[in-house]
Amino acid sequence: MRTLGSPFLALLQQDPGGASPVGGTEPTNLFNIVTNATPISAGVILLLGLLSVASWSIILYKIWVFRRSEKQSVSFLDVFRRSSKFSEVQAVCRSLGESPLVGLFQAGYTELTAQLRQGASADVVDAAAGANPKTGAARPTLQ
Repeated sequence: MRTLGSPFLALLQQDPGGASPVGGTEPTNLFNIVTNATPISAGVILLLGLLSVASWSIILYKIWVFRRSEKQSVSFLDVFRRSSKFSEVQAVCRSLGESPLVGLFQAGYTELTAQLRQGASADVVDAAAGANPKTGAARPTLQ
């Protein structure tokens, strides 16, 4: 410890201003730091305070958004599980726009509807071309 530690310990124990900060008469608190601050250090303290307030406001806003999203996701799942038709779920989606599950469901519902319409139009073309009428209406298939 003597080879490397002693020069660093000596530097830490030196008193550059003549008065020891530990044994000083003035207590160290935020008010004393601000009142004795230079203009540059006061500006830095002010900037740090403003950024701290901004950070905390963002944190609290995100907590609020995530809680609202969670509540709406629970409501969406309840409606989705109780419903027997996707169109009923689609009608409820407008009121639950904060849930990420709504966007996922709407994308799937749009794709499902597009594929079913495409299959229905292909059946009409086949019937017009003289397809076998005995086969009846073909069950829609998804790709």
